[in-house]
Amino acid sequence: MPEQESSAGQPDDSSSRQLAEERLRQSEEKFSKVFLTIPDTLVVTRAGDGLLLDANPGFELATGWPRQDAVGRSTLALALWADPAERTHMVERLAAGGEVLYQPFTFRRRSGALREGVYSARAVTLGGEACVLFCMQDVTERRRLEAAHADMEAQLRQAQKLEAVGQVAGGVAHDFNNLLTVQVAGLATLEEMAGLPEEAREVVGEIREAARAAAGLTRQLLAFSRRQVLQPRRADLAEVLRSFLKMVRRVLREDVVLELRLGGEPLWLDADVGMLEQVLMNLAVNARDAMPDGGRLVVAADLVALGEAAAALHPEARVGRFVQLAVSDSGHGMDQATQRRIFEPFFTTKPHGQGSGLGLATAYGIVKQHGGWIEVVSRPGAGATFLVHYPAAEAPLVQAMTPVPQAAALPRGAGQRVLLAEDEPAVRRSLCSWLGRLGYQVTEAADGAAAEQAWRAEPGAFHLLLTDLVMPGGTSGLELVRRLRAEDPGLPALVMSGHGPDLAAGLPTGVGFLPKPWAPEELARAIHRELRRRPGAGG
Repeated sequence: MPEQESSAGQPDDSSSRQLAEERLRQSEEKFSKVFLTIPDTLVVTRAGDGLLLDANPGFELATGWPRQDAVGRSTLALALWADPAERTHMVERLAAGGEVLYQPFTFRRRSGALREGVYSARAVTLGGEACVLFCMQDVTERRRLEAAHADMEAQLRQAQKLEAVGQVAGGVAHDFNNLLTVQVAGLATLEEMAGLPEEAREVVGEIREAARAAAGLTRQLLAFSRRQVLQPRRADLAEVLRSFLKMVRRVLREDVVLELRLGGEPLWLDADVGMLEQVLMNLAVNARDAMPDGGRLVVAADLVALGEAAAALHPEARVGRFVQLAVSDSGHGMDQATQRRIFEPFFTTKPHGQGSGLGLATAYGIVKQHGGWIEVVSRPGAGATFLVHYPAAEAPLVQAMTPVPQAAALPRGAGQRVLLAEDEPAVRRSLCSWLGRLGYQVTEAADGAAAEQAWRAEPGAFHLLLTDLVMPGGTSGLELVRRLRAEDPGLPALVMSGHGPDLAAGLPTGVGFLPKPWAPEELARAIHRELRRRPGAGG
């Protein structure tokens, strides 16, 4: 006979018990599947002594302990907690609130290696006994990647800041070079005066030397902003170091030991050797000053190949073959805050009056202009290592001797007409004065548009165009050259700029470039060189 339901239509007690047992079985089956398949670590321990009652496969992956070796032993006996007090604190919090969520902690693998983790824990009762259901994730690699990412972002921000500072430095150098051009030309005019008293001549000489020092300052600013003129050639960095370190020794104190470490193979690169030597000198002087009580300066060079993993460690690095120059000192080292600013112009940790703050900034700019980058590794009390990377080059087929320039008499003009375009009135007056002294006839214009009008007023009358590169009015020196040469393709042209050669990179073939501030003899030789490009122009 079929079972009878109660009058209320509810199953009897036996059916209710079977249904509850089935639901419990299904729940345990679901929990077991989750317990065995979840990649995180799941363990059940006794609250009191930390005895491990059960563990999932994720536990073995995270800790290195096989389940059969760990179950039945205390987590404290397994030394899983790097700080046992953390477990005690966890149990106390569970007793007070029932659960702990996303708590960072350090755990120890079976091998003894320490790892970073994040755990959540819940107080549960099993068989009438207080237990802990513990879930943990190993976040060591995630933390490492996050730290590396944060470091890369900081380096990128620093590179962007230096780029912006470089733009400002280049602009300051341009304006300063215009002022120096007027000063240098005016001083040269005074020195030519036959009746100048000897005392006044000495003062003029001192001012001239100060102007030269100021011109050196602007060259360093242009080096930082990567706008100075390069004269690259194929060179072996190992040979450059062997030769130049003799000079470096002279700037070191006797209590600084200099050591050179080179591999056996040549280290070819395309570079301006004079500027490479300036980088080395700046780094050596910086290292010397970091060792006031003496120490060791190690200069090493080698050929390195960077893959994607190595290149990813620095925002300016890239995959390829590089010549690496390492300059290491045993000095006082630097903290992170100092390292973030060491390549900024005028930043220095030296006492007032003992450093301009341009040495490392100059080195940074020179290396960047050569297509390389600088890294620094340092910490307080542990010295510093500067790693300079230059793109490597193949060995030259023939090593040519560099000719030694011979002194020549100052060239002069013979009445040739020069069309001058210069927007700075003081610079324009100085140029007109010196061009007249050199024997040239000058037609001056305050901008490109005025120069073009003068050209059209006297077609074919000019032997040379002498123009500033950056001018107001919408017509730059570059555009002026292009327009006039479209009408007279063989017109000799000479472009001047206090910005440096970067902005002159688009000059047509056969157009000369003269950086400001120029000395009168440099102006004379540059004009003579350009006039010789056209037969019959003289010069």
